[in-house]
Amino acid sequence: MSSSIESVPRSARLKSLEAWPELDGLAAAQAAAESYWFLGRNDYRRLSKLVESWSAPDDPARRLLATKLNRGLVCDPDQLPRDVATIGSRVEFRIGNDVESCVIAGPDETQDLHDPVPVTSRLGALLLGMPEGRALRGHGPDGAPFTISVEAVHPPEFSRSSASAAAGPRAGTGTSA
Repeated sequence: MSSSIESVPRSARLKSLEAWPELDGLAAAQAAAESYWFLGRNDYRRLSKLVESWSAPDDPARRLLATKLNRGLVCDPDQLPRDVATIGSRVEFRIGNDVESCVIAGPDETQDLHDPVPVTSRLGALLLGMPEGRALRGHGPDGAPFTISVEAVHPPEFSRSSASAAAGPRAGTGTSA
């Protein structure tokens, strides 16, 4: 990503990242290279239903989620490593020299989150289940090599409280969202 992207609002940058066709190649490489992912039991149930009902079976995000469901190590929420990206986690990730941050959003959950990336997008599906420190290498839209790495994962409770803080006080109530 070039330095000119810094002038683009964060939500627009995340949307442009979600649309990168090169994420398909990264997703395929991740599916081929990884032997397992950690998935929370609740995420597993929700995603299983979602993948079964997905209208486009060849969608790259659907294929990657199906692979993660087939190979996932399903854990109760209290047994899930805290450094693993789950639905609702805020994930800080690096692409080249740029650090981005997003919340992996479940289906129909983007409205109350700050910087949501749907799990149904290629980027959301790619980040799901990745622990801190994991990196993938690929090529950007211009053909230049890049690395996407997970720098930090904050649990869902942190993501919700940071969204509330970002939203600020509600009009007429004096309370946070």
